[in-house]
Amino acid sequence: MEAEEFEISILGPVSTASPSENNQSTVNHMGAVAKKPRSRGHCCLKYVRVLFLFLFLAGLCSAGGYFIWFWKKRHPVVEGEVNNYEEVDYYDVVPSGSDPTVPSDDCPWNAERLPSDLLPYGYKITLKLNLRRKQFSGSVDIRMRCMEATEYVVLHASQINSSGAKVELSDLTTSENIEILEPTEYNEKQEVFVIQLLQKLTPGRIYKVSILGYGGRVRPEAPGMYKRTFRNGVKRRTSSQLLVSSLKPMGARYVFPCMDDPAMKATFDVTIEHPKGQTALSNMPSKTKTVLTDGWVREEFYRTPKMSTHLLGFALFDGLTSLEAVISRGRVVRVWAPFDPEENPSVEVALNTTIDAIHNIEQLVPVEYQLTKTDVIPVPGLSVPSSDYCGLLMIRETALFCDGQESSMSQQLKCELAISKAVAHNWFGNSVTVEWWDDLWLTEALSTMLAYESVAYQRPDVNICDLQWDEMIQPAMAADIFSRVDLSSYGHAAAIGEDPAVGGKGIGLLRMLDTIISDKEFLKAIENVLARFSHDNMNRSQFWDAVSEATGFRIDVAAFMEPWVTQLGYPYVSIGRYQERDESRNQYFVQLPFYYSGFVSFMRHLQTITWEIPVTWKSEGQTDTRLLTMTEDKYIIPDETSPEEWVLGNLDSRGFYRVNYDNKNWALLADYLQYNHTLLEPSVRAVLIDDAFNNVRGSILLIPTAMEMTRYLDKEENYVPWRAALDALHYVKTVVHGSCPSSSQCPYHCRLQEYIARKAARVLKRHTFYETSPEKRLLVAVTFKAACQNGNRNVTKRAKIMFDRWKRKRVRIPPDIRESVIHVGISAGDENVWWHVWKQSNASAISAQDRQIFLCGLAASQQEWVLWRYLRYIFEEKGITVQEASLIFKCVTQTKVGRETAWKFVQGNWEKLTSKYADVPSLLKAIIQSTLTGLSTDQHFQQLEHFSSSVQEKYLRDLLDDAVHATRLNQRYIDRNMPYLQDWLKVPCATRVDTRETNP
Repeated sequence: MEAEEFEISILGPVSTASPSENNQSTVNHMGAVAKKPRSRGHCCLKYVRVLFLFLFLAGLCSAGGYFIWFWKKRHPVVEGEVNNYEEVDYYDVVPSGSDPTVPSDDCPWNAERLPSDLLPYGYKITLKLNLRRKQFSGSVDIRMRCMEATEYVVLHASQINSSGAKVELSDLTTSENIEILEPTEYNEKQEVFVIQLLQKLTPGRIYKVSILGYGGRVRPEAPGMYKRTFRNGVKRRTSSQLLVSSLKPMGARYVFPCMDDPAMKATFDVTIEHPKGQTALSNMPSKTKTVLTDGWVREEFYRTPKMSTHLLGFALFDGLTSLEAVISRGRVVRVWAPFDPEENPSVEVALNTTIDAIHNIEQLVPVEYQLTKTDVIPVPGLSVPSSDYCGLLMIRETALFCDGQESSMSQQLKCELAISKAVAHNWFGNSVTVEWWDDLWLTEALSTMLAYESVAYQRPDVNICDLQWDEMIQPAMAADIFSRVDLSSYGHAAAIGEDPAVGGKGIGLLRMLDTIISDKEFLKAIENVLARFSHDNMNRSQFWDAVSEATGFRIDVAAFMEPWVTQLGYPYVSIGRYQERDESRNQYFVQLPFYYSGFVSFMRHLQTITWEIPVTWKSEGQTDTRLLTMTEDKYIIPDETSPEEWVLGNLDSRGFYRVNYDNKNWALLADYLQYNHTLLEPSVRAVLIDDAFNNVRGSILLIPTAMEMTRYLDKEENYVPWRAALDALHYVKTVVHGSCPSSSQCPYHCRLQEYIARKAARVLKRHTFYETSPEKRLLVAVTFKAACQNGNRNVTKRAKIMFDRWKRKRVRIPPDIRESVIHVGISAGDENVWWHVWKQSNASAISAQDRQIFLCGLAASQQEWVLWRYLRYIFEEKGITVQEASLIFKCVTQTKVGRETAWKFVQGNWEKLTSKYADVPSLLKAIIQSTLTGLSTDQHFQQLEHFSSSVQEKYLRDLLDDAVHATRLNQRYIDRNMPYLQDWLKVPCATRVDTRETNP
């Protein structure tokens, strides 16, 4: 009996009944039975005894027929056995059963979750991997406890090639084999294996199911097992390959048949067979290595702790070397790199950052980092799925390796946050795991919050709340406008953590929770959750209960938070003052759903939605912050403020809602920013700007009011309000420029550029390119970029000089402005300059960050034929990876000539694009999203509708439908605001505000 290998206690009474004499093992080859299996239309088949009795009573003749049928059933025709480790070529998903009948709704595998009749407690997985092959093969043993009688074993599996695989089931309690009634059925739509048995399994017993010799496909992108390629630092033309897994969420089923449910935790014994010279990693340290006769290596790893399937990790690579350190209690931390760690300081920086993150978070929470080893590996690509496994961290290459001397401050902070978040998943994600995918956003948000606190602990000179709003909250609010699903549904998206509306909105809601509870109470709740659910599963209701408990049940946290999690979008609060006929003054607070004007489907859905909003506010003359918890649509309170004082909402910028004011209040706030802006927090100033411009897009304001909020920017010394302003103004510039026939016929676009460039240049005069403060470095980077992009002559002249010195004499460009200098050099240069930068992007020993800077800079050319040639490189052998192709499209579309060129290129080469990248939907999606941004003319609208009719893929048609709606929104934006913008830009020194009154 093999049960003792897993050190378990058998649940329930163990039956001692002897097995049936007919219960003999039979080899079952999936797809190998010549006889067509019976239809599954009727899920629950009658037992053999009942059928025998019925036929016996029907007569001897029928009994004879039954005997013949039963004999054939017990002796199916099978083919020869398949070697457990023989690699099966993968051509397509081959169903095990040939019956196409769709099961009825009452089948156990038709529910959203697997039945709980069987619970796994241990897996033994053997994978045969090879970097040179596009397929892999494997075998898996799953040991399970039977909780309720069942005649089915239901497992998850997706794109698993089951032809030729062998399925066996045995009772580990009695050491008997269980007969499988029919060939294993693979339901592709439900992503399940269904193994039907001749008799029901007995509760209290333990069983083992073995699936031997199945095949799988190495995919070009997540989920499942996918491959990436990156160049070695020593010789760029030599490529190292990396085979990695991405199993979160619902990705384990692409690698091995399993119970891919986060609540079904088990231990894992992993064995990887691979060619000699390739390095294999998994969650646990290597236990044994055996060289096989064919030159391959069989590597066994120590058993994992009890965990969910999506936390299992695999990696296979060549050409990588490591740098390691041993920290307290003998724990090993190791960072792998595609270059010599002794020659490149960025590896040591990554190693130290990982160790610092472990120590910092251990200081924040009462649970220690318990892993004995931690491997950190780089994954090339612009977008890397969240793959932070227990003991195996996979981080985007450009977010892992940063040099304190050669990386910009922005890059350094991104590296520190990426590493800290990967480490933080040890507490929320690995130790405390969600019970179901609906709540995956919660552990993502909690681990991200721990990561920001870790960075704050390491960098006390950085305002972490401002950084968090800039990096997470603002992008989430922008993205959530177009979301089709609520936050709880994001767990079913394989790109969890990459979509800003996933992690960002989750963090935003938890930040907003801080407005109604204290930091001490929230920290106490975190401690209670870690103590109560460590190495266990948790759902969000349990988390809400823990927070409520920490407040002494003063607040019903679930009642407050659930509408925010389960409803689409978010609200805005309109704040204003008015005078009654009796001359008494009142103040009103009105909540309404926020959406962009004309987004009809979203608008209809939001008409009846109400949120519980914790509105923090005060007036200019008040010192204390006031809190109004809005549970209804409208509140009217006595106005205790002076009519000449402003009122400000969302005071701490922690609310996940927008605020609008009456026009007089907007004017008072604009004047206050002009003369006293430092008395408001940087994130509050940023929120004011962001809200004003988004209210314009929602047809709540007219654009002069929003433009007034930017008048003070030449006095602004913090990067966060600057970024908010530039993001908002980028949209304005894009749609204005897109509506013009040509640049020469768009004078107001040029005037807007001059306005922005002048503001940025004034800030730059007060600083150098070699600031030491992190926030000043970020400010210089953002204002230098704004001045260059908008054509300030003095700043661009300086950039051209620095580019020329770099090109001729290799004079170092300050890292914070390197990207902008390269852009200016390419934009102003000729074809020789373009070729020089192209060669540098392919030079030896270039860092992944610098290569991205060069590839993006090459897209700044103002010559359409050069950009067309550059886009065509994605079809040619020019060393551009699939991930870099996405980056190139994104960068090309940052200018008007680039957007027009990219749109023509996509229309003319769509069939070729879909043919080459049919199995990389994320790239096609990225191309559509970046190319169709900013279209705003009737011609664009007609082109979009024609192009959309030729696209067959549903997910792309949805994106094109969004682009059609966005184009209409852009047209309405121009029609509504262009006359006012033109008027405002004619007299830039005058104070102008809307003359129209906007009522809630």
